[in-house]
Amino acid sequence: MNHQRAVIIGCAALLTAPALLAAGWGGGQGSSFNQSRSSSRASESHASSPSRGNRSGSGVIYKRHDIAVPRPNRAPAPTPALRERPTLAYPKRDERGAAISKPAAGVPPRQHVSVARNMALVRNIQGQQGRENVRQHFYWHNEGGVRYWHYSDRGGVHWYGFYHGPTFYWTRLSGNRWWWFDARFNRWAYWWSGFWWWPGPQGVEYVYVDNAYYPYQDPGVVTVQNPEVQPPPSADPAPGEGQVFTSPDGTRMVQIFGEHSDAFLYDKTGPEPKYLAHLGQGVEQVRFELSGDKKTLRILADFKDGNYSLFDAGGASLEAPQVSSDDMPGPPPTEVPPAPGTPPAQ
Repeated sequence: MNHQRAVIIGCAALLTAPALLAAGWGGGQGSSFNQSRSSSRASESHASSPSRGNRSGSGVIYKRHDIAVPRPNRAPAPTPALRERPTLAYPKRDERGAAISKPAAGVPPRQHVSVARNMALVRNIQGQQGRENVRQHFYWHNEGGVRYWHYSDRGGVHWYGFYHGPTFYWTRLSGNRWWWFDARFNRWAYWWSGFWWWPGPQGVEYVYVDNAYYPYQDPGVVTVQNPEVQPPPSADPAPGEGQVFTSPDGTRMVQIFGEHSDAFLYDKTGPEPKYLAHLGQGVEQVRFELSGDKKTLRILADFKDGNYSLFDAGGASLEAPQVSSDDMPGPPPTEVPPAPGTPPAQ
């Protein structure tokens, strides 16, 4: 997946597991799931001999799963400086004069939890801002093993660089929030309750999980997606083998069979079922949804590993819409911290 693109799943384009229940898919967790599976199996039948189809295709299945996250507390409107793309000249040497060889973090630093939840450290940092106010100057600190440097730029904005493992990262403390600039997606993210959040457009909060930003959805969940290559097997299921699920309108049939629980989709509009697509391995059950006008059919495959996938009536795995990072505004920076040793501004 291109790291320059943020996977953003729109609520209108994706039904999460809770929404699928409300939309009439049936199933879910616990007894509701089992009841749905029982009712689905009531419609199972032995397939007539399906015609052998062409097995061309990418074999890419977009698996999805839900992750529980806390309810976001939207940050105050960013200051003008937090709407700019910073370019920082990182220090070349540490407080002991040793060369700094560690690279800057390229992904939102999860280890920031050790800073944000260290209230004694946070109080000391807040107190330093009144004393360490020489602009364009570095102040080095080591508190309880937490190594960091404090820098006040030309405009009086306070920056904090933290070491962690093989990397370091710059943050800013603004509006009682920690902010970090994600250069991959060209956006500022703020730290809240164990996650990095992006205050997106139209008031939507996006949370960083699984290497991408996803929109928060009530009640405390985001749905993430990962592509998985699953080439279809060479053999078709034999007639009568496995489980067969039929769509409510009778136009589609899915047969699950074999030691790998492969799922095959067939078109039933003709005199004999016609092979359309392989829906993946490790499939536990299949559900269908017809649109209100009965013209659009979508297929949901539940996998044994807890993931699920959505497919159109032709068997194409539905990928979430994507938004390029190029669409995000990023004015040029106005301040670049100098290297250590530069005389403070007078």
